[in-house]
Amino acid sequence: MLHFQRFKYGYLAPGLMLLLPWAAKPGAIEINGVCQPTYDCTTAGLQGSALGGGASTSGSFSINDTLGDGDTYNISGNFSASYSLTTGNEIVIDPVVKYTGPGPSAATDTITLDFLQDFLDTRPGSWAGPYTETIPLSSSGSFGPGSSIGAQLLYDTVGIGAVSCPAPGSCFFQKTTSLDFGASDSSNFLASDYNFTFVFGRGTAVGALAGSTPEPGTLMPGGLALLAIGLVLWRKRSASGVVSMSALEPKFRRGGI
Repeated sequence: MLHFQRFKYGYLAPGLMLLLPWAAKPGAIEINGVCQPTYDCTTAGLQGSALGGGASTSGSFSINDTLGDGDTYNISGNFSASYSLTTGNEIVIDPVVKYTGPGPSAATDTITLDFLQDFLDTRPGSWAGPYTETIPLSSSGSFGPGSSIGAQLLYDTVGIGAVSCPAPGSCFFQKTTSLDFGASDSSNFLASDYNFTFVFGRGTAVGALAGSTPEPGTLMPGGLALLAIGLVLWRKRSASGVVSMSALEPKFRRGGI
């Protein structure tokens, strides 16, 4: 899962900052670089479904994929995202990838999944600042040699840091990176890409599952849960044009399936 905060300073009357959430069209899901039906993965499509202040979206997916070597997989999960002018952005996704047969995998298979979601803020400010991700990964079952789970969170194609965990096994990662998007720092749009790479080695047994180590006190049956917390500096421009910065405290979301 992911919780990410980002703010732009705006000269709004206090009453206007209290926006009620409203449902919006979701971003998009790509599997192995192919945009899935009902989604629009083009730049225009993603910006058209960008979440502005007070907007939220959610959805689920279940995709059966047959690779060229005849190996079959089920890729499923739930996702949600929201943007608040007062509390920032949030992205949550819990994908599950399961090898379904027909027998031990014929070759080493790689499955990539991307959850794409844009955010919109027309107020002056910058998207640049430090971002932190905390990612627990685990998998269960009988995997062939070279199996692994990888993940990374990118904003405008700039990543916080790619991580990888051998399968089967469990890993925990935490990274903080200061991201700068150059000319896009002051853009109205921020494009996020939550990217996963699942490698199932040759000889993987039917039922092998890419899973997660849940947070204490949460129940995530059979799911892959990735928790990333983003902390961004809030930049506001003074009347003189000088940029001042105030650090925002990160908020942690605990969740599950």
